[in-house]
Amino acid sequence: LAKHPRKPNFKDLFMTEIKIEIKNRPLWWKIVVAIFFLGSFSITSSSFIFWSLAWVCLLPVISSIGSRESVNDTYQIIFSSPNPTKQFFFKLLTYFVLMLGFNGFIIINFVFQNEIEHSIALIVGIIFVISIAGFLGEFTKGKKMFELLFLLMYYIGPINGVPYFDFIGVTSEAIKLNLWIVFL
Repeated sequence: LAKHPRKPNFKDLFMTEIKIEIKNRPLWWKIVVAIFFLGSFSITSSSFIFWSLAWVCLLPVISSIGSRESVNDTYQIIFSSPNPTKQFFFKLLTYFVLMLGFNGFIIINFVFQNEIEHSIALIVGIIFVISIAGFLGEFTKGKKMFELLFLLMYYIGPINGVPYFDFIGVTSEAIKLNLWIVFL
């Protein structure tokens, strides 16, 4: 077989993943995400209710990371292409950049407020959530397991303030104990 003359680059794969995710969402969801994004300019570590709602709003996007090919029955097409592992890691990196972009102003606010530990914990939390979503999506071929695990851990950890389940560093106890390292 002849080699394909064009190698996939990150920009094309990134833009395609973003288009697929944004195109399939209703207008009300896009408006809510835009409101949360604009509200993230003034967020602090004490206003975690806003922060929590923003992450739960992104749950449909995050949960489709590893399961979209199985749900849409395009698994054979995607994984028969050259370098399917590379494509999967590109997808994980795309969602990391997307989540980092959504939480970027929160991270910057934490840095300006001298809460560096909160910003590091948030970045580690993003890596943890993206990794778990990719693994459980590929393992279970669906998104329900990840959604259940995410909501359970999110309810126990950040919302109820249990530091051992706080994977994004909302509680000050999790920051003092450096528990975010466990989720790395």
